[in-house]
Amino acid sequence: MCGRCKEYCPVGIDTIAQRSLQRKRFNKNGNSIEYLKQPDIEKAHVAYFAGCMSHLTPSIIKSVTEILKAAGKNFTFIDSEGGACCGRPQKLAGNYQLADKLIEFNKAAIKKSGAKILLLSCPICYKVFKDDYNLDIEVLHHTEYFQRLIKTNQINVNKLQKTVVYHDLVNSAEEKEFINTEKDFEYYCYFEEYKI
Repeated sequence: MCGRCKEYCPVGIDTIAQRSLQRKRFNKNGNSIEYLKQPDIEKAHVAYFAGCMSHLTPSIIKSVTEILKAAGKNFTFIDSEGGACCGRPQKLAGNYQLADKLIEFNKAAIKKSGAKILLLSCPICYKVFKDDYNLDIEVLHHTEYFQRLIKTNQINVNKLQKTVVYHDLVNSAEEKEFINTEKDFEYYCYFEEYKI
């Protein structure tokens, strides 16, 4: 449900809302999250929530935590043991009751950390935490946060002599520009923009 069909619908139908309503009608069970145990969370300035997709790509988690350590940041890794889903798949399936339980579970862990910044790697988690969690702390994707650290000289980077690939945050790209591609990427590496 990336929103593309809604954007191109010739008669202006909000297809996302239509699908969500239909799914809700077919999924009325609440499901339990009793199997989830609240992890031991250390107090920290930054709470890092990797999300399911990042746990499927451990190199992302490794890189993010190494950069946080190199920057000397006080952080806690909320879902280091896998944790709970952000709730988006359950909402998309129409299981709002389960999604709400997962949201409350994750909010409790974030609150326990005492963090002022919630850092996310997964673009889907980023969108859900930003739009649905109503947190009273700053919610940032790791690209935003690292860019901030670079621009304030809290971490230093050397220009890469490599070709790199940057995948726009599909669910967030229409709402917020994370990286000004031509200006910022040329600072970090040699960059040629390819549009798909």
